[in-house]
Amino acid sequence: MRRVKRTVKHVNAFSVLRLSLFFYAVFLVIWLILVAIFYYFLASTGVFDSIEELGRGFAISALKNIDISLFLVEKYAFFLGAAVAVFGSLMNVFMALLYNVAADSIGGLGLTFVEKEL
Repeated sequence: MRRVKRTVKHVNAFSVLRLSLFFYAVFLVIWLILVAIFYYFLASTGVFDSIEELGRGFAISALKNIDISLFLVEKYAFFLGAAVAVFGSLMNVFMALLYNVAADSIGGLGLTFVEKEL
């Protein structure tokens, strides 16, 4: 058995961006599915009907014609999820660049690999 010690000195920011966008895209799809399930649960309990009826009771014209549909809820959930994905990916790239600066100044991440003979 042979042990090899290596230090990660540099992380490619573009690779971090691609990987982050991939993972956030997967989480965005999961988020939209969970929102749809939660919407159907709330719709079956009559929550949206109550909100729409409450909106019709007000004299405000914007609330008078409110219609909460799955398309409306999914649209705003998509915008929220996409904003989180872009912000999170940019933060991951920033953290990778920050890691590169820290690794240059105080040293990188130390790893030990073990090679086993077959």
